[in-house]
Amino acid sequence: MFSGILAVAQDSRALAVVGLSGGFLAPLLCSSGVGNHLVLFSYYALLNAGVLGIAWHKSWRLLNLLGFVATFGIGSIWGILSYDHSRYFSTQPFLILYFLIYLAVTILFTLRQPTERRGFIDTTLIFGTPTITFALQAGLVRPFEHGPALSAFVACLIYLTLAYFLSRRRAAQTQLLFESSVAIGITFLTITLPLALDPHATGTFWALEGAGLVWIGLRQQRRIARVTGLLLQVIAGFIFLDRLINHPVLAQLPLANAFFFTGATLALAAWATGWFYRRRTTESDPISLIALLIGLLWWSLTGTIEIDRFVPPPLIYGAMILFGSIIGLTGDLLHRPLKWDRVLQISSLLIPFLIACALIPIAQASHPAAKGGLVAWPIAFGTVYWILWRNNQSQLTKTIQLQHACATWLLTFLIAGELVWQVHQAIPTNRAWGWLPVIIVPTVVMAIIRRAPHWLQWPLRRHRSLYLTVITIPIAIVALIIILLANLVSPGSMDPMPAIPLLNFFDLSMALALMVILFWIILAIREGAESPAPLIKSIGRLSAATAFVWLSGIIVRGFHHHAAVPFTVEGLLASPELQATLSIFWTSLGFAAMLVASSRRWHSLWVTGAIVLACVVLKLFAIDTSHAGTIGRIISFTGVGALLLAVGYFCPKPPREGVSDITSD
Repeated sequence: MFSGILAVAQDSRALAVVGLSGGFLAPLLCSSGVGNHLVLFSYYALLNAGVLGIAWHKSWRLLNLLGFVATFGIGSIWGILSYDHSRYFSTQPFLILYFLIYLAVTILFTLRQPTERRGFIDTTLIFGTPTITFALQAGLVRPFEHGPALSAFVACLIYLTLAYFLSRRRAAQTQLLFESSVAIGITFLTITLPLALDPHATGTFWALEGAGLVWIGLRQQRRIARVTGLLLQVIAGFIFLDRLINHPVLAQLPLANAFFFTGATLALAAWATGWFYRRRTTESDPISLIALLIGLLWWSLTGTIEIDRFVPPPLIYGAMILFGSIIGLTGDLLHRPLKWDRVLQISSLLIPFLIACALIPIAQASHPAAKGGLVAWPIAFGTVYWILWRNNQSQLTKTIQLQHACATWLLTFLIAGELVWQVHQAIPTNRAWGWLPVIIVPTVVMAIIRRAPHWLQWPLRRHRSLYLTVITIPIAIVALIIILLANLVSPGSMDPMPAIPLLNFFDLSMALALMVILFWIILAIREGAESPAPLIKSIGRLSAATAFVWLSGIIVRGFHHHAAVPFTVEGLLASPELQATLSIFWTSLGFAAMLVASSRRWHSLWVTGAIVLACVVLKLFAIDTSHAGTIGRIISFTGVGALLLAVGYFCPKPPREGVSDITSD
């Protein structure tokens, strides 16, 4: 007591610290082991009254922290080692008294600041006092029903009342203290309900405390406060994971339970930390990005486990898609009000998430519309395109362009996959029908992009160049590859429909696809596609090769269905009639190409026809000669020879100079 009086009189902080240290250590040094907590806490109450008296005159932060740490530290140790519920009524008043003393010390510290430090607050006391007090209070009232919830509500009233009186002052000196009191009061109010529903919620206040310390540390440029705030959030996360793994509690209500609230609070605290760093630093600050991602991980984990607990298993797939859509939509809605561009990156993760979801039915031998997907997928794509529409610009960034492309490709893939599954369910005995959707769906998508109907002013007409070239090129390539594979591996049986060459759904769908691709190539080149032009011309050559394979496939499938030629490599090679027909057909195609090339002076087309004829000659000696003595061999050599003579007479090689390219003609 005399040390405190002398310290204030002589303005000696060191004297006050030494005197207070001796005061707090005296009971420990002379303890007899009886453990009379009434005497101990009464004595500490007198010491803290001295701290409060000194705070009335001096803003000595070190002295305040010393009293705070000693009081609550020794009190916590006693509570762990010696407290039992029979001592509740003799302990509770002291905890309330200590809380009120250090709340008053916090206010006095702010009011007694010198002019050059006006507005500063003691972040450790303003946030540490309610944190440690509530932690101890929760232990005291745990045996009482809704004890922690009522304690949180009372704390809420205290801090909101304090904020009310501070607001009446309207002084810049107490503005930060007012904001902190409002934040703490709202925090206590928000945790009242989950504590009332489930007393096992943990880590919530530590996370919010950490976010508050980061906010104050950034405003007052205190590194220790910022680091402490980040560490508190890390500790809160480990506590949450420990409870989740080692002490799982089965919640009774979806969303209205302590587990969900704690996980959501961890996510919000991390996002708030990232936003605080964004406001005080630069957009590229790594802590801002890390906090954003950690918040996303907490939110994803919480939502996933909540879905697993409460959503019926048949609907979990659709619920996960909807959950991801909500996250993406939230990021898009918040990035403008928060002026935080990184939040928009959360929305950009929606499409990769949906791509991963689209692969799940393949692994489970299911289909996209199953398990709630029929409802979830339209909502998900509505969300994707709504986000893209909100970020519509005259010049799209590469990221937005990629999102447009991936969304179109994913939509095409899902529709085709769903139709394939439905076709296989309707006609399980004939797998050839399954080729139709994977050929027709990309064709229809290309036709819609090419025609760009008026009701699709956005995005097809608004970004026509993007959709007509960058997005359509992979679809065209995939369609051509599918046509090639279908011709090579499928006999094209359309049972129960008759297998009429060309006049069947299998061949007609390929013809339609090739026509759409041809019209798209012509339109894309006419509209001046610059950078993809060589690639588009290469696709044109691939289309010609695919058409060649398709026409040959019609002949092969015709012999298979009507001449009983086995659809195997050995069976096809062993049929002299089929080989003769292919030889004459290929020679006719080569002759026709060279004839047109000679008349139009297309050197490259003439060379292509010559290559086809050379391949036919090689085929004659490699395959057809094995059918010695057969009519097919005779017809092959005779027919091919006659056509070769006609080529030599009617199809002279055009000159290379001055040749116009086919695609530019």
